[in-house]
Amino acid sequence: MGSAVRTASSKVAGFRARRRRLSLGVAAICVGALLLAGCDTSKVTNPGALPPSSTVGPDPADSSDVPAESSDTSSGAVTFKPLAFKGRGDKLVKFKIPEDAAAVAVLTHAGSSNFVVTSVDGSGGMNDLLVNEIGRYKGTRLFDADQHSAALKIEADGAWTLAIKPITQARAWNLSASASGTGDDVLRITGSVDGLAASTIRHSGQSNFVVTAYSASGRDLLVNEIGKYSGEVQIPSGLVLLEVEADGKWSISVPN
Repeated sequence: MGSAVRTASSKVAGFRARRRRLSLGVAAICVGALLLAGCDTSKVTNPGALPPSSTVGPDPADSSDVPAESSDTSSGAVTFKPLAFKGRGDKLVKFKIPEDAAAVAVLTHAGSSNFVVTSVDGSGGMNDLLVNEIGRYKGTRLFDADQHSAALKIEADGAWTLAIKPITQARAWNLSASASGTGDDVLRITGSVDGLAASTIRHSGQSNFVVTAYSASGRDLLVNEIGKYSGEVQIPSGLVLLEVEADGKWSISVPN
């Protein structure tokens, strides 16, 4: 897995440019993370698989007009019914989710050439570049933390699958054991991070490795390197999400 386009410098610039737009999106994420804070998920499994309750529809176009099911829970979190799609080659996958809901896209690709996924707003403008890889891909990406998308533009040469889920269904991590995986992923924090805290992070891949933390105070870029990495970084108090962009195996732990 590789990408000549996604460079370390461009990622730093992107995060800095959008930092001040995060307040509403992060607030919604905080509520969603607290919703399931009582779950025991000390063992984190590998990302990428569609949830057992999700079934892949016959064609993305057949599912684009299905309205998302939105509800406000007792804590105010916005959720919706997960959506699943599959296809081959290029496709504009349209969908409907609540405007104030952050989401994750679980994606796979079985081709051998470029695989590019971009989130698109209701007027056709580009929101974010979610995936830009070559060949096979399996991972989870966060989107709509501070924007609202009406479609995902998929450019592919092979078969692909897509599941769109509310942020409350991202992988949960209660911080009591090391979280690990391969490739892109999003971790919903169910443990508590207070005061001065640090995390040990490792990566064994060859391409971009980016770890971003989300808390009530905003978004913090923890790691932005290329290739192998091992280090200890400070994590923000009130951490609710960790977004990992990687091409290899990685692990994250918080020493007691």
